[in-house]
Amino acid sequence: MPSPPRGFTLIELLVALVLVECGLLAVAGTAAAIVRAAESGRARAAAVRAGTDRLETLGAGPCVAAAGSATGDRGIREEWVVEVLPNGTRDIRDSVVFLAGGLPHAVALRTRAPC
Repeated sequence: MPSPPRGFTLIELLVALVLVECGLLAVAGTAAAIVRAAESGRARAAAVRAGTDRLETLGAGPCVAAAGSATGDRGIREEWVVEVLPNGTRDIRDSVVFLAGGLPHAVALRTRAPC
């Protein structure tokens, strides 16, 4: 009586290879998405830090209306406005534009400080 054949057929090996390859491509795609998200988070954190620093600087300065802009490192651009309100406070606004993934993004910060 002949024994049953052992091992895998060529078709079974090709199917297994295709499945493994799809899994590896999915892992590589996920890793790339994680790297992009991390870089975007770092750029956003740097923009918020720059805006926060600007708000603190303007809040500690004299109580006068002002406006200005600045360009920093990492492609960060800021535009700020200080308005003196009738109730003796300053309305301070800072818009920060930064690049993440080659595309511009914006963060707007606003606070009020006493004169």
